[in-house]
Amino acid sequence: GQMWWGVAQQGMYNLLGLALALALVYLVMQRLADRILAPIERLVRVAKDISRLGQYDLRVQKTSEDELGELTDEFNRMLSQIELRDAPRSCARPCWRLKRPIAPSRSFWPT
Repeated sequence: GQMWWGVAQQGMYNLLGLALALALVYLVMQRLADRILAPIERLVRVAKDISRLGQYDLRVQKTSEDELGELTDEFNRMLSQIELRDAPRSCARPCWRLKRPIAPSRSFWPT
């Protein structure tokens, strides 16, 4: 009887230790997942806003100096390059809507 009680008691301690270890692992993994997924979710949200609205002036806030921070920097840099590339087109569009062509100024032409 006493030997079985000792084995059962040791088994219960082992199960309790395993449960505590699993709870600790769960908490650590939850925290890591939040730390990793939050910046990715911000990137996805801004990318969706840009594709839906066409606003290339939106940027993602950098929150870390790790690989995700580097990805955020490159994403923002890519958006800046798209903005610069599209700037001449966006400036030219209103000119097509003018009712009268723009006349050259006389001060620039020799008389």
